[in-house]
Amino acid sequence: YFSTDGIDHIDPRATCHEGQDDFDFAMKAYANGIKYGHFDFHDGDAAGDENTAWECNDQVLAARAYMGLGFARQCKGELESSLDAYTKSLDLWEDEVGENNPVNASIQFAMGTVLIEMQRQLDASDHFAKAIYLLKSRNPADGGIRASILSTEGMLFSVLGEANRAIEFFRQAVLLYQ
Repeated sequence: YFSTDGIDHIDPRATCHEGQDDFDFAMKAYANGIKYGHFDFHDGDAAGDENTAWECNDQVLAARAYMGLGFARQCKGELESSLDAYTKSLDLWEDEVGENNPVNASIQFAMGTVLIEMQRQLDASDHFAKAIYLLKSRNPADGGIRASILSTEGMLFSVLGEANRAIEFFRQAVLLYQ
């Protein structure tokens, strides 16, 4: 897939200058994705006490870096390569924590947003539905998680062409975010 960043592979153990620059670029993009709310329910929230242990886990670092790379490419409109990076991230997360871990909700949501931009609404709906399922496996009574569930449900109904239902879910999410 075409990408202007020229990064083919992320290795958090990279010691050469180019490999380290690629990793640093991707991790900065990951941090920006969190900062700007793109990864609203990012892995740190779901990881709890495990998050500190994950800081030294190369697979988790690579998964986060690929999330960042996906975000950077999505912002540049490089949608195929963005989806590819998000897919690599999801594969790494699933290998580490399992397919049904709530940590994967954020990446499923991000993949759904890319697919919307690619005019692939049905595929996007699958990813939003999976994100909703994963979010609901956490503590749906928590206000922040509940708002994330509602806004994701709004995205799902939006791509399914059910505007009124989507608006209602978005309205409820906004009320919780206030």
